[in-house]
Amino acid sequence: VVPLGRLSADQADLLARLAPEVQLTPWRSVVVPDLAEDAVDDAAVDLYRTGIVFDEASPWLQVTTCAGRPGCARSLADVRADAVTAVTTRTLPADG
Repeated sequence: VVPLGRLSADQADLLARLAPEVQLTPWRSVVVPDLAEDAVDDAAVDLYRTGIVFDEASPWLQVTTCAGRPGCARSLADVRADAVTAVTTRTLPADG
């Protein structure tokens, strides 16, 4: 899973180096088809280090936001920063 659906430049560069084709899904995930089996573990470690989430119990799977400030002129808050804070401090509502 890509937290909040935004790839950083480092993440995009790494994915581009892993395979000639990468698929980004509407569910904020990344698929790397036909990755050589002997490259999977190293790729997973490298992707994890850049912030890609592999834990199926991660709170990032429950969190989504609008663009918020500064991406939306009508927004009054940086909701993405608020979401990051809520996930990292584990202060999400109990029901997600």
